[in-house]
Amino acid sequence: MSEMSIDDIVTLITKQVMDTIAQKKQAACPADCQVESVRKKVLLVGPKDPLPEGILTGAAIYDIEDFKAERNVLKYDQVIITKLSLAQLSDAANGKTGDPVANAIIYALLEGVDVLMTGCALCYRKFAGKGSSAFYNMYEQFAKKLQIFGVKLLDNNLQLKVQEAVPPKYPSKPAAAHLPVFPAQDSRLITESDALKLAAGAKDEVKLPANSILTPLAKDVFTRAKLKVVLE
Repeated sequence: MSEMSIDDIVTLITKQVMDTIAQKKQAACPADCQVESVRKKVLLVGPKDPLPEGILTGAAIYDIEDFKAERNVLKYDQVIITKLSLAQLSDAANGKTGDPVANAIIYALLEGVDVLMTGCALCYRKFAGKGSSAFYNMYEQFAKKLQIFGVKLLDNNLQLKVQEAVPPKYPSKPAAAHLPVFPAQDSRLITESDALKLAAGAKDEVKLPANSILTPLAKDVFTRAKLKVVLE
């Protein structure tokens, strides 16, 4: 065997030391730790309960606290949103990065990270048809802006869908219409349902029998439709 030079000996010893260190690290690391780097990394904003079964199978799940620690959205392969407050929705749609959730959404879209959002994340939709349609439609426009920016809206079956704005509960006045005919009924009481039917065909006013009794909700219907109630 030929004599080895000092440099060859140093190289050989260094290689043996590095191999030993690598083997010790591998032995100390559990199996799931060794495959962590190849698992899909998902930043989950909100609870995982609303998600279809199996969507997170095999993925490494991180919450918003993990994002807040590093503020590096490129750490994740995908962002999934199951809960979004009204303020977070507004901030994300308007490019405001102060809130961590809005920040994660905005930079994920800018960096090309896949962003999915379930329909249940849009909490304002539970108010559909209950009150101010103007407020409701404002938040609906925010949701549509996020879709335009690249957020994929999903239903409970993990299918992509385009959400249309829910029409307001109270009808708008038609351009031209005849005065409505008072519906036949056994009572003098005008309910919300009666008021909606009357308002649908009214232009400026609604004529009712003099002995009519309007419920508070019926009055609210006429007020929102800007109709004058005339008792004959």
